[in-house]
Amino acid sequence: MARVFCPLLKCRWALISVQKLQWDVRKTILVVIPIVVFLPIAVVFMRSAIPLVDMPVPTPSLGQATPVTVHVQDPHGVRRVAAFVEQNGVQFPVWELTQPSRAADSTWSFVAGVKTTPQLKDGKAK
Repeated sequence: MARVFCPLLKCRWALISVQKLQWDVRKTILVVIPIVVFLPIAVVFMRSAIPLVDMPVPTPSLGQATPVTVHVQDPHGVRRVAAFVEQNGVQFPVWELTQPSRAADSTWSFVAGVKTTPQLKDGKAK
């Protein structure tokens, strides 16, 4: 029996191998790209610490100009700190940190009250 060489059969097998290889590459890319993108983001979130905010002297009420002291601890420093007074569902900005601090422990003092925030009225506030 004589063997007949058929180039079409050889090409068909080569085509199937290339298609399988392309599918394997696609699956690999679909797995690797999300890992490369999301892994650094997950690492940043896991390393981030929640800042600890403490008021050494509690302020039960605000008057005309009440001094307020806030102590913040964060191992990576503080990027933004803001104080608000909420009254009748409306938030009024009282104070905001103007410059980020790299210090792990920081203490800030500011004045809050009707003199600094004239929109405040007599009554309950948070």
